Amino acid sequence: MSLVLGAIADDFTGATDLANNLVRAGMRCVQLIGVPDDALDLGDVDAVVVALKSRSCPVDEAVADSVAALEWLQARGARQCFFKYCSTFDSTDAGNIGPVADALIEQLGGGQTVMVPAFPTNGRSVYQGHLFVGDRLLNDSGMQHHPLNPMTDADLVRVLGRQTPHAVGLAARPTLARGSDATRAHLADLAADGVRHVICDSLDEQDLEVLAEAVVDYPLVTGGSGLGQALPEQYRRRGWLAEVSEPGRLAPAAGGALVLSGSCSRATLGQVAEFLAHHPGMALDPLQLAEGEAHFDAALAFAREQLASGGPVLVYASADPEQVKAAQQSLGVARAGELVEQALGKLARTLVDEGVGRLVVAGGESSGAVVSALGIRQLRIGGQIDPGVPWTQTPLPGREAPLSLALKSGNFGAQDFFTRAFTVLDELTGGRRMSDHKAPSAHLGQESQLREQIATLGKSLFDRGLTMGSSGNISVRLDDGGWLMTPTNACLGRLDPGSISRLDVNGDWQGGDKPTKEHFLHMAMYAERPRSGAIVHLHSTHSVAVSCLPGIDPCDCIPPLTAYYVMRVGKLPLVPYHIPGDPSLGDAVRGLAGQHSAVLLANHGPVVAGKNLEAAVYATEELEETAKLFLMLRGENPRALTPEQVAELEARFPRD
Repeated sequence: MSLVLGAIADDFTGATDLANNLVRAGMRCVQLIGVPDDALDLGDVDAVVVALKSRSCPVDEAVADSVAALEWLQARGARQCFFKYCSTFDSTDAGNIGPVADALIEQLGGGQTVMVPAFPTNGRSVYQGHLFVGDRLLNDSGMQHHPLNPMTDADLVRVLGRQTPHAVGLAARPTLARGSDATRAHLADLAADGVRHVICDSLDEQDLEVLAEAVVDYPLVTGGSGLGQALPEQYRRRGWLAEVSEPGRLAPAAGGALVLSGSCSRATLGQVAEFLAHHPGMALDPLQLAEGEAHFDAALAFAREQLASGGPVLVYASADPEQVKAAQQSLGVARAGELVEQALGKLARTLVDEGVGRLVVAGGESSGAVVSALGIRQLRIGGQIDPGVPWTQTPLPGREAPLSLALKSGNFGAQDFFTRAFTVLDELTGGRRMSDHKAPSAHLGQESQLREQIATLGKSLFDRGLTMGSSGNISVRLDDGGWLMTPTNACLGRLDPGSISRLDVNGDWQGGDKPTKEHFLHMAMYAERPRSGAIVHLHSTHSVAVSCLPGIDPCDCIPPLTAYYVMRVGKLPLVPYHIPGDPSLGDAVRGLAGQHSAVLLANHGPVVAGKNLEAAVYATEELEETAKLFLMLRGENPRALTPEQVAELEARFPRD
């Protein structure tokens, strides 16, 4: 098939984010760096994303580069063009979003386009034309202090109106709620009134799906990665996009494994420490780099020696704030950073020339330095390691195997990212499918093992009918005090381990997809049960049926029919009905969780804690089977265990 989507992104990381989401939605994708030339061989792809540096450059330069990229994409038959900008609409009154969008529309022959910056999964939403970051208006989210593009107005109709001479309109949520036909008709009415740009409300993925269906035939659409993730399904319905079983599959990887890190973010510091617990590494000191070549030569010799032994190796300038501050005070902020980036770029170039074929780079500036040093112009996008960070591949002159490259922003990735990255690459390039969740290797960190276990057990529960659709959620406690939790609207039968939500010690969303809207249920149970390591909440049929019965004992919904029910569940109190998502339900659960490892939510389902995930799953299964027995035996006056028998079981088999 010919090229389906040609995208133009106003910065490198935004381009990678869009490309990653297109792959996840089923498109084979290549990312190009800078305005392309005719010599590039794209291979068999469905989408191309061109990464420019046009977000904050002079308007004329941004327009010229964007139009040149569009002409290149048009020449390759792209059915639709996508202008990608940040989900926080980073721009000033001078541009560059408005002027670039106008220039692209004119290049395509005029007409109308939509502006869809929302990405609800990442907390970016638009309502009545106002952009929200989480629950805060854009101008109260911290973006008002952005050093280059301070965003002091959340009204996007007004913001864009200052950047373009053309009319700006709004497609509001009530219109979207009526479906794609109503939305398409509204857009046509605005176009008849001369409205060129339409800001679109979007509160959830369903809004994005409605918009994608309404604008799939537009020559140009604009926005963030949320709209990009929704479009491929519409392309398939049009017959433009063939089904590809594994769009993120990459060519076989070969060569040494190297990690270079220049980021000093808290997340990266944890990743460095986790890697060093299993593999060798050497720290780069800017002060020593400033003294001459000896320190760089030592780092290069160290890396060569470790690569020769066959294992992955880390060279890092990541350091705690006090060390960074000392180097910056001595050398100056710019000089200290420059020395590190030059060293990392030179290491990458030298070691790749000598045979490194698998390379992870941490830090935005460090990634830029490495990409520049290696002269990379195109990246084939593979599957993601963790949310927002895919493996990529680029051809190397004179080498049969491509260079496999992962470029990670400082705050992205789980704690075992550096180690897990190479395991994921094996899955993407070897014989094993990404969906084949095998038992994790012993060298993987705790977090990766738990992510895999959540996906494996979630699928088991789904396959056996204990949960259905996107109902139910699972969480586990991490050693660092944080939590892993299944995402909102996620099917337990099709969980991506890398997309599972991560919450910090305060229960705040830290990474992965947005956590389940019932996360407060889990937090309430954990608060009262410090020894519990995991919680499972399902809408399992027989347990829910019991929760709907009149006349059951609210202090103990199911009698002690079997020994294993007593051992794994114990007494099961009933929590009065609350509408799903009501935070006061957490308070009701908290009042019972201290004395009970499981509770039953009226007309809703069970919430079960265990010392670990396996124990919580087993207890949930035992509860569901006992609920089934209870319903089968109603009216039969069954023989339950005596209080003495229950007491003996609880004494011999204590739960968490």
